[in-house]
Amino acid sequence: MNQKNLFTALFVIAAVYLGTIATRPLFVEDETRYAEIAREMIVSHDWVSPKLNGLDYFEKPVMGHWMNAAAMTVFGENGFSVRFFPAFCTILTGMMLFFWMKKTFRSPELAGIAAMIYFSSGLVFAVGTYAVLDAQLSFFTTLALMSAFSAFESQSRLEKCGLLTLFGLAIGGAFLVKGFVALALIGLPAAGYLLWRRSWREMVLAPWLPLTVAVLAVLPWSILIARRSPDFWNYFFWIEHVQRFLGDEKGQHPEGPWFFLLILPVGMMPWTLFFPAAFRGFHRAWKREFSAPPMQFCACSIILPFIFLSACSGKLATYILPLFPFFAAVMAVGLSNYAKIDAKMAMIDRAARWFSLLLTAALISFIIYQACGFVRMTPEKWQVYLPAEKMKFFFAALGAIIMMGCWKKIPKMDSLTAKMALAAGGTAAVMLTVHFVMPYRFVSKIAPEVFYAPYFKNVTAETKVAAFKKLVGATCWMLKRDDILVYESGGELAYGLERESGRGRLLTPEAFRLMVADPSNHVVVVMDSERRMKKLPSSPIKIWDERGLLYQEYNR
Repeated sequence: MNQKNLFTALFVIAAVYLGTIATRPLFVEDETRYAEIAREMIVSHDWVSPKLNGLDYFEKPVMGHWMNAAAMTVFGENGFSVRFFPAFCTILTGMMLFFWMKKTFRSPELAGIAAMIYFSSGLVFAVGTYAVLDAQLSFFTTLALMSAFSAFESQSRLEKCGLLTLFGLAIGGAFLVKGFVALALIGLPAAGYLLWRRSWREMVLAPWLPLTVAVLAVLPWSILIARRSPDFWNYFFWIEHVQRFLGDEKGQHPEGPWFFLLILPVGMMPWTLFFPAAFRGFHRAWKREFSAPPMQFCACSIILPFIFLSACSGKLATYILPLFPFFAAVMAVGLSNYAKIDAKMAMIDRAARWFSLLLTAALISFIIYQACGFVRMTPEKWQVYLPAEKMKFFFAALGAIIMMGCWKKIPKMDSLTAKMALAAGGTAAVMLTVHFVMPYRFVSKIAPEVFYAPYFKNVTAETKVAAFKKLVGATCWMLKRDDILVYESGGELAYGLERESGRGRLLTPEAFRLMVADPSNHVVVVMDSERRMKKLPSSPIKIWDERGLLYQEYNR
């Protein structure tokens, strides 16, 4: 890949990941939560203790919040700033994958294919343009593991020391983003690789420098948070890590050990269609391929974290994102081998033809169905797009048509790189449009700002506002306040509510009734629970939305 092609690729990637992330409102509850924590950090000038609604929020360490706050300081309080670092870290991770493979596998073509697979995988894009901390974690784990491998293989003492220092800094960064889980995601592959290679000397000597650097990197904040909140480390280690790992079906996000076996192929779409070809590329070549150190390291970086995460009780789809750079590398090698076995690449062409046919059929059906709605041949409530959203419909169809056209041309290409470029380019066309073509019906269900913004104009600084569970963070963000009363259930704010600063912030139904009974209290309550809504005192100002959101006002 020459310099011109590299800059073109970077421009396209930046456009896909950064170009449209500001076009939709923040979704609950992750995006509004992380946005509000960063906003409160800036307003309070407290860069040590993360807070949500003015309450201590210790589910994650501090670096992810620092990143969001830094972006918010530069770009303002908006969706772009909150999503900037997930997107930016995803871009950096893909670039690392490219340059690491180019150096390690000595093949620019292989490196380019791996980067295309990574950037256009569904889960990578979804997490990389969504305001959570997994993309930042993936960046640091990838940096740590790739610098570790390079250090293990280096013959220069000076270079080895520099790479091990970088390894330690990346460990520290990963820890400050997500905590102790980062140590497992990095330590297991590194130790597993050295065991596989029987590098006993490296196992004894190599860890000391990176561990020392990592400790020095995290020590200042660790001491400050312990002095500020002496029970932090007890809560963070035992509750947020040990109990979540060992938790039962009542714990956070409980899923069976099979969960990631389903998530991985779904998250790799559309590249899952080429799994058979990649597998065929390793046929009768497993021993040869996985005797090479880079492939052994990639295998350890996929299999060992996968087993660890599958053994954990609490699971979310985003947790396996750190595995994707190495999975993309292995898949690129498999596809490259397959192209050497079958010069016609029949399995790739067959998958592309079937996918383009299915996409064509689905697109034609969708266009006809939606067009019937626009001319009122079908009830509006059954339509994906409302009549006022014709432009969204147009761009959604345009993105799908481009993707369909690209995949249809894949069988006509002679080289593997050209085929993969068409697959990635077609997918990128859909990714480029996805944020601003989301239907109002979908966005309004998970972005409460769409519903509440008109009504919050009635809220003044003296208004007492109560919110239920996941709407607390969203309400803080929309009103730019950190004194929202929490109705009945603390949820993720339970720890902060139990502390001295949280006293009086949790409202029981009885306390809420007493508060609204005082005519001097102008009260607003927001919630998304129909069962609890029915128990609220009656009010002439009550708006219940079909999406399940309530705005109720007392004593205006």
